[in-house]
Amino acid sequence: MRFVRSIVCVSSLALGSVAYAQDPQTPPPEATPAPAPAPTKDTGAAAGAAGSYMGPEINRPLTMPQGGIEGELAIPIQRISVATPIGTVSSTGESMALAGRYGIMPNLNAGAMLAFELNPDANFSNFLVNGEYEFMPGSMMMAAGRVDIGVTHTGGMTSSNAFDLGLGVPFKYVLTPMFAFISGSQYNIVPFGGIGGTDILFFGFGDSTTIGLNIPVGILAQVHPMFDVQVRTGFSLVHQSAGGVSTDSKFVPLNFDLIGNLNMGGVGIDPYFTLGIAGSTDDYTALMTFLIGARVHL
Repeated sequence: MRFVRSIVCVSSLALGSVAYAQDPQTPPPEATPAPAPAPTKDTGAAAGAAGSYMGPEINRPLTMPQGGIEGELAIPIQRISVATPIGTVSSTGESMALAGRYGIMPNLNAGAMLAFELNPDANFSNFLVNGEYEFMPGSMMMAAGRVDIGVTHTGGMTSSNAFDLGLGVPFKYVLTPMFAFISGSQYNIVPFGGIGGTDILFFGFGDSTTIGLNIPVGILAQVHPMFDVQVRTGFSLVHQSAGGVSTDSKFVPLNFDLIGNLNMGGVGIDPYFTLGIAGSTDDYTALMTFLIGARVHL
């Protein structure tokens, strides 16, 4: 009987030890706060700012984002003065230009421009289509390749048409948060041709042949987040041949741009004003261009 009691006592102690070992750990008191999750980096705002086309001009990429749309309207006013043996002859003409761009895919834009002469003769003057690919996107150094194809109509007593081809490499190098070195332009309503154009090479084929070599350079100053100033110059060499007669002309153009940028609820509006001087170095032929316009982009 004593032996049976010993067996029962030992078995009870063994079962109790096993049960105690399998008990779950006591949960922490309800007042103990749960550990806070690790902070995550908010990249949404930064990504939007990096690829935004609504902000200051100095930070914008050269091409619109995929699906982006831009429309532009401008009134170019040209005044030309030519020295003749009987004195200086001057004339003024006004035009209207319409343009648009579309982001086909990342870093690739397609655009078009249509211009009409309003005075002295109301007539079609220019039609241009282009493509631009930003092969070096970035926040500090940006570069793109541009191809312009168009038709130019010259009215008056010697009416003529010409087929135009332009090749350019616009780029932007941000020197400081306020200044950038620029060359060429990614926009459509810009000087297109052999005199002070933004393309590096220009070819015109028609009743006369024109070949232009341009070296455009400039400085962009972002004086305010909603306002910037550009000063553009360079060197242009123009070769023209017609009827077996060839001429070569050299120009040092000078352009001043005042550009604003407004964000109206997701719609960007860029009013601008440009004063351009052709700067002929061969003879007195003063060609001044005033450009008043605005760009709207979505």
